[in-house]
Amino acid sequence: MTMNYSSCKMMMFMTIIAIIISSTMAFAFNNYKVMSMNTKLPFLSSTNKIPKTFFSVAISDVDLDLDTIFAKIFVRLSEKRILLDVPGAGTIEMMNCCHGGCDNCDFSRIFDEMKSGRAKWVPTYSYRKHIDGREHTTLWSTSLFQSDDEKISSEDFAERILEIPSKMTMGPPSGITNEELEKESAQLFFSYLQNQIDIDDALNKEEFSQALIKMTGNTHGALWGEWKQSS
Repeated sequence: MTMNYSSCKMMMFMTIIAIIISSTMAFAFNNYKVMSMNTKLPFLSSTNKIPKTFFSVAISDVDLDLDTIFAKIFVRLSEKRILLDVPGAGTIEMMNCCHGGCDNCDFSRIFDEMKSGRAKWVPTYSYRKHIDGREHTTLWSTSLFQSDDEKISSEDFAERILEIPSKMTMGPPSGITNEELEKESAQLFFSYLQNQIDIDDALNKEEFSQALIKMTGNTHGALWGEWKQSS
């Protein structure tokens, strides 16, 4: 059967279209493979497992959950009260302010002291005093350090924090924190602090404070949300 000229033109046109579609699909598929090999999936880069090469202490091959370790530390170091080093702290104007959001008051939204019925913050300072005489020596500074000049090692930290009892807090779920804090976990946390300020040796109070500030981004006291975010 002979084909007329119009039929031949139509077949040639369809053949060209098929070749173009096939080439486009092949190009897209090859690019997808390259992108897949060079792109990390989100869930692979947001793990809560501690990278064992990150810490300076030797640990076992058992995976340790960083969130759980941070929770167990939080319920031991957190407190019901913090002093804030803010402009006007300790002044009469600050003390007389009702903190009710008044537009004509400089201190309406500023507090120099915060209190809670349950432990709520881990203070990132060791000691603070306002000009009106209010002062605060933090739990961690007296429980972990025996003097202002002492430097504590990872071993010292683990031994002493294990002696601090856990408590009910406005922080992590009690189901996590009821578990015992392991010495190895405490040492890992201390190593994490050391890495915050690039110190591999023992830490004194000031260095410990600096590490907490660097870890949480808070110069007063870290809430559980800020503390957990560091993990």
